[in-house]
Amino acid sequence: MKFTFYLKVVISTYFCLGLTSSSSYYYCTLNSRGSTPLEKTYYVTSSDSTINKSLEFKEYAEILKGHLNDVGYIESKDNNAAICIVLDYEMGETYLKGTTTIARTHSSTYSKTNINSSSTANASVRTNAYANRNQLNVNTNGYGNSKTSTQIGQISNTYGRTTYGTTNSYKIPLLVSIKAYDSESREPIWEINVKDDLDRETQIQSVMPWLLLSTKEYIGKSSNGEQTVKINNSTENKEKYNLIWPY
Repeated sequence: MKFTFYLKVVISTYFCLGLTSSSSYYYCTLNSRGSTPLEKTYYVTSSDSTINKSLEFKEYAEILKGHLNDVGYIESKDNNAAICIVLDYEMGETYLKGTTTIARTHSSTYSKTNINSSSTANASVRTNAYANRNQLNVNTNGYGNSKTSTQIGQISNTYGRTTYGTTNSYKIPLLVSIKAYDSESREPIWEINVKDDLDRETQIQSVMPWLLLSTKEYIGKSSNGEQTVKINNSTENKEKYNLIWPY
């Protein structure tokens, strides 16, 4: 008996659009508002001052400062800076992103060999005896035939059955907010809100550099609604911005 097994995906309801990553590009969604100020000296802080000294916040703040400096902003002490830039980030509740239905087909082939054999035999013996004077003569004549035949045949039947199962895909939203205020009046100048979906919480450290890079072209600008930002997963970008592919 020969047994074979194969797996085939027949229905997929999980669909990626904009928020997921491929091997060539990183994607996220972004909204921004505001305008570029005349005075660009700044300092970066968090709305929760208790995390300002944490290693995690310092790491992300340094990345943001690099992008701010690239577009003409100048880092300064908080008592001298014209702009206060507040960096906040948080993870949302895990949610069901999609469901994939998988069909598994099992097939079995049964083979049976039939052997048919038949045999026939015919024989005949005839004896003649006669006496001639003192001599007895006996003649025996025999004849016969036999026949044997064998037939070999193989019968194969294939049986199959299909079982169905579902796989759920869950995501964790990562939300990042960057808001610039006038240091004296506390009037808002510009803000950026950006979002990505993670497969697990431990991805945040490798995702944040990509997420913050996506904000660079929208600092002090309006996005005019939600935009999908695409970043090329190129060697040049990874070396320039110290990026590691997170997926």
